[in-house]
Amino acid sequence: MYYKRKLAQIEEERREALARQDGLGYLVLCSESGIAPEDEFLYERGMTEQIVRENSLPEARGNKYKAFLCEVRASGLNLDNLDEDADAKAGLLKKYFPRFRDSGKQPITNFENVKVGATFRSLANYSRKR
Repeated sequence: MYYKRKLAQIEEERREALARQDGLGYLVLCSESGIAPEDEFLYERGMTEQIVRENSLPEARGNKYKAFLCEVRASGLNLDNLDEDADAKAGLLKKYFPRFRDSGKQPITNFENVKVGATFRSLANYSRKR
C-alpha cells in the first residue's frame, strides 16, 4: 500500500515537472519512477542541467545569486520575452528566493505572466552584477 502511494506521488510530481518544463526535476523523477520520458528534449535538458550544476555549483555554493544565474543560463529561458515560459521562470524564482514561494512575503502565484518575466529578468540581471 505504501509503495503504491509513493509511486503515485512520484508520478504526480513527474507530470508537474513536465508541465512546468523543469528539466532537472523531470530527469530525477523519471529515473525514480522507472518510466521512459515522454519528452526526450526535456529529459536531455535535465541531463545538461545536472552536468552544469555538478561542474559549477562548488564555487557558487553560499551565494544564491550565482547559483540562480548558473541555473538561468543552463535553462535557456528567454529573458527578453517576458510572457514566455512563466511557469518555469516562477519555479526558479521560488527555488532560490523564498519570498516568492506560496508561504513567502510576495507569492509569485499572484503575479501575471509578464510580471513574472520582468521579475525574473530583473533578478537575472542583478545576479550578473554580483
